[in-house]
Amino acid sequence: MLREGAMKPLALIILVVALATFEGCDRGMSIRQINSTDGSRNQSLVATPEITMEVKTKRQLIGEYWYDPEIKVTNSSDYPITITRVELVARGVTYENKPRGTNPYPLTLLKRSTASLDVAFRFSEGVHTIFKKPAELRIAYTSERRDGLAHTTVVGGPLKER
Repeated sequence: MLREGAMKPLALIILVVALATFEGCDRGMSIRQINSTDGSRNQSLVATPEITMEVKTKRQLIGEYWYDPEIKVTNSSDYPITITRVELVARGVTYENKPRGTNPYPLTLLKRSTASLDVAFRFSEGVHTIFKKPAELRIAYTSERRDGLAHTTVVGGPLKER
């Protein structure tokens, strides 16, 4: 049993150990899709956007070397679309998609349909460094009418609740 006077130093020691433990932990950050200047979520580099994408906000530790966003893609055209590649451009470097499963591309989306994409990016630096400036997520596709490149912007920021 501890003496009454020994409780204060013991509590102080426990507090210091707890703070030291959390000091070494990576802080978190959010990586989220931002709207473009025209008010839409994303744009297509063709006359009429045929693909729209929704990127779910991802919470990560700042020192992680990977980004596996959840992306939902919608084909709004009256033609099937074939997605040929997905890539991320950050800080002037293009990162190739390294899907977790067998390579799912090319992936065909029927007219007016929606699908989730298998997307995984690996970096040589932590996500805090990769997403210091906004990055561009690109989806290359072909359709009966033309080839296209849909893109949206993703940015890192402080950890926020969903």
